[in-house]
Amino acid sequence: MAAKKTASKKNKTEKKASPTKSGGASKSEFIRKNIDLPTAALVAKARAAGLSISPTLVYVVRGRVRRKAGGGAKRRGRPSAPKSAPSPRATTTDVRFRKLVLDLGVGNARRIIDKVEARLAQIVGG
Repeated sequence: MAAKKTASKKNKTEKKASPTKSGGASKSEFIRKNIDLPTAALVAKARAAGLSISPTLVYVVRGRVRRKAGGGAKRRGRPSAPKSAPSPRATTTDVRFRKLVLDLGVGNARRIIDKVEARLAQIVGG
């Protein structure tokens, strides 16, 4: 029974000869040479060439190539707008008023302000 365990252990620890030892290109080299192919096509081409390459290996090798080239990951989506801070003199009331004007719309806000001014003129002048 001990012999079986040893034999099975031996099979697990044995490594297959890598393609570079047998004279072929490594999997990573194969990916680098065909880096422009889509992942699925690259995996299929590798399988036809006798290499077993997973899509994950393709992504890893491409990432390393980009990192060495300095490309990095590209940002997606709309670029963020620069954050504009309120002026130092702006108070919280000013900020709230501006937000309210934006919510109401400039035209509606102007009409309300005109009514308030007219009413104040009646009170003060009257």
